Amino acid sequence: MKRNLFSLILVMGSLLGCVHMTSNTNTWIMDDGSMELTPEYTVQHVQGQPYSDVYTAFTFISQKKLVRLRSGDDITVNGHVLQGMAHTQGYYYQARIPVTEGTFTFMLTRAPSRTMTHSFELPVLGIRELPKTYRPYETLRVPVEYVEPPQYVKDAYDLPIYGPSLRFTLVSTTRRKDNHYQFGRLPEIQDDAIVFRNITERAPQPGEYRAEIHRQHRIVLNEMSGASRTGWATLTHTLPFTIEVK
Repeated sequence: MKRNLFSLILVMGSLLGCVHMTSNTNTWIMDDGSMELTPEYTVQHVQGQPYSDVYTAFTFISQKKLVRLRSGDDITVNGHVLQGMAHTQGYYYQARIPVTEGTFTFMLTRAPSRTMTHSFELPVLGIRELPKTYRPYETLRVPVEYVEPPQYVKDAYDLPIYGPSLRFTLVSTTRRKDNHYQFGRLPEIQDDAIVFRNITERAPQPGEYRAEIHRQHRIVLNEMSGASRTGWATLTHTLPFTIEVK
């Protein structure tokens, strides 16, 4: 169940508003109430919006299929019930909730009285000043108040610039191997600034473009606690802005 580090077009994320997609029961099964469920939690928040989008999928690993909960069972986030959605690629749960910072607590309730709870903190962007200009292929430094997350969290920033027909992406990483930069556990911070480097060959033509800074926390649940032997959580905080490409 490998995921791209900054896949903001996650299948779950793309489901918002897609409730009319055709169901395919070959990709999901009903919970029997006793099978071990592997959860994957997703939180996405865009700064300035009065809500966050939250998603959950459960997988029964031995059959490699997503799982639909039984009637009467539910998954909530901070008390808000997520709605189940059948999709061509499986079965997922989603909600748009009025929570924009702090703790997101997912609670699965299965009859008669079995519960599973995981809590996560939305990453704080900490950006002190947004970049106004960028020269393609040069290193970009963005001032930040950076607080390192717990050891079990993989922390990363990226900065996509959206051209008319392409996405030019800069990333921050602390790992370099064979003259190539790879994602490490933490972003590259120098002199209180995030260091971004491009990973895209083609750059937009000079002009003003829409851009975003994402900070994403990726958590393997069994590294965080013993509540689940398997499972993942991905929390992404996005800051939109405008930048001039020189």
